[in-house]
Amino acid sequence: MKREISIKCQWLNTEETPAKVIRWLVAEGDHVEIDQDILVILLTEGEFVVPSPVDGMIQTIIAEPGEIIDPDQELAVIRID
Repeated sequence: MKREISIKCQWLNTEETPAKVIRWLVAEGDHVEIDQDILVILLTEGEFVVPSPVDGMIQTIIAEPGEIIDPDQELAVIRID
């Protein structure tokens, strides 16, 4: 059975810290492992790397480099086989 997981940065508090997508370290179709770095975002304090929460395949990348993101915004979708 296949499932999909949405990647979000719900731990962000954008009222204090705006976050911006800098670059993706993976592409659509790439297989990722849990805790693998997949995304770099820029916070006031500097760059922060976002790890994959699961093993799976990057199905869709939604947030583009340069985009300001919100905590509940869907950034990407990982398919779990």
